Amino acid sequence: MDTLNYLRWSPFFAGITQEPPALRARFFERLAKLPPTINDFLLAETTVISLQTIAAQQSLTTDQLEVMAYLVRRVVVGELFVQDFPASLSERCQIPADQARTITTQIITETLAPIKDTVRAIQQQSFQSQPAPSSVLPPTPSAAPSPQGNTLNLRGK
Repeated sequence: MDTLNYLRWSPFFAGITQEPPALRARFFERLAKLPPTINDFLLAETTVISLQTIAAQQSLTTDQLEVMAYLVRRVVVGELFVQDFPASLSERCQIPADQARTITTQIITETLAPIKDTVRAIQQQSFQSQPAPSSVLPPTPSAAPSPQGNTLNLRGK
C-alpha cells in the first residue's frame, strides 16, 4: 500500500485535512488517556487493509472508505456512540441504511475484533447515559466450559 492511501484510509489520519483544529486537538487529548493498544490499532496497516477489504466488498468509493475510517476512529476513541455508527455511515457516505448496518457488522466482527473489549469499555465510559453497547459489541468468548459442567449423567438415574 502506498503512503498516500495509508494516510488517507488509516483511522488515525482519515479526515485530517477536513477536521477543525479544535476537534483534532480533542482527539489527541482523548487518545493520550487511552490504552496503547488503541493507538496501535489506529495506526496499524492491518486495520487499513481490513477496512479496505470491507469497502471493496461493499463497492464503496475511496472517498467513502476515508469517511468510514474516520468514523471508526471516532467510535474507537469514544467520540461516536457505536449504535449511531450505521446512521452516521449511511448519512455521510450516502448509502442505504441496510448496507450501512451490514458494513457496521463487518467492521465489528472483523476489524475491531482484536480490541473489541477495550472499545466496549471506552464506549461504556464515554456514553454512560446511553444503552450499553454490549448488544453491538458482544463480549469476547472466554475459554470453553468444562465438559463436566455441561454433562448430564443419564446413567445414574
